[in-house]
Amino acid sequence: MLKAACTTLLYCRLFSACEQVDQPMQQTIGKRINSVEKVLPADAADAGQQIMRFMSPEPKSLDPSIYPYDTEATIFPFEPLLVRDESWNPIPDAANRWETENGITWTFYLRPGMRWRDGSPLTAYDYVYSYRRILNPQSKNIYAFFYFDIKNAEALVKGEIDDMDALGIRAVDDTTLVIETEKPAPYLPHIVSFADAVPVPQRQVEKYGRTWTDPENSWPIPDSKYLNGFKAAI
Repeated sequence: MLKAACTTLLYCRLFSACEQVDQPMQQTIGKRINSVEKVLPADAADAGQQIMRFMSPEPKSLDPSIYPYDTEATIFPFEPLLVRDESWNPIPDAANRWETENGITWTFYLRPGMRWRDGSPLTAYDYVYSYRRILNPQSKNIYAFFYFDIKNAEALVKGEIDDMDALGIRAVDDTTLVIETEKPAPYLPHIVSFADAVPVPQRQVEKYGRTWTDPENSWPIPDSKYLNGFKAAI
């Protein structure tokens, strides 16, 4: 009799425990849970379609030509010649195609009709100006050495020469940019996809100097967010 009572009591405890465990599971039926066990909203996109953006820490400047190249660079609102896909292969961005015959002279063909926020044309000459600014010793870009494969880039940064016209970057016309390297550089497409290898508006920089990205000196984007007081505004 005692054995039967114990068996009955054990069965009741197990059944009660099962009820307690099953209850929260029943509450998530029909809901989607992500990899960190958070229930997704009903209107959440499928995992394969979700795009996650994060930044740490917040930027101290939005000037890509002088700002250190780290995770904060991902917020720069500019387009490099090329970007990299999920497999880290260079793909078109501002340049829709590129070519080289010897790995030294590279020609990039920009998308026609590109414009700045104020409607003015964005051309190959803007890229020439911006690369020169990156490699100007006065910019003090601590990652300028990334571009030392470009003809005379290292000599300019180190002050061995001071003629920016000697830099191996020139515009043939509004949509054609030529870059020459010191030696064959098959990896140049990766170099021109760096986050700071982007155009900056020459007239803004020359007018306001290093404060050209400050909110009061920039072209505002409606409903844009502030990042440490800086507005994504170019």
